Amino acid sequence: MPCDIKRASEALRPAAGLSPAAAEHPDYESVACGDLAFITTPSHELGSDDPVELRGELVDMGASAYASGPVGYNDDEQIESYTVAEGDSLVGIGERFCVDFVTVAVYNHRFPPSPTIQPGDVLTMRPDPAAPWSPDGVR
Repeated sequence: MPCDIKRASEALRPAAGLSPAAAEHPDYESVACGDLAFITTPSHELGSDDPVELRGELVDMGASAYASGPVGYNDDEQIESYTVAEGDSLVGIGERFCVDFVTVAVYNHRFPPSPTIQPGDVLTMRPDPAAPWSPDGVR
């Protein structure tokens, strides 16, 4: 069953205001990611075969109460994956890495009505543009 990206995006976005992770950061006012990175996904419904890619750069702002898991790095020392820890949230993970959390959720097939994230899940943060991806979770 194809995913409704717009509905998934709306379901994952927090209500107006700061997320708990941002609000609890001790240096909240001085912490700024600048432009958020995001993961592109092709629109299969529109016949697009564009590659999946990370646009922007991931920056690890440090662990927080809502993103405390370990980070995986590639051979070039770039953030590649993230292992979900107890108490983590998609919003917290997005804030930790300066990335749009909705695109991370969509790429990793972690959006309603399917399961969101669970401790131990490994999320791809830097997709391989050559790897196939489909909105229904079949890779």
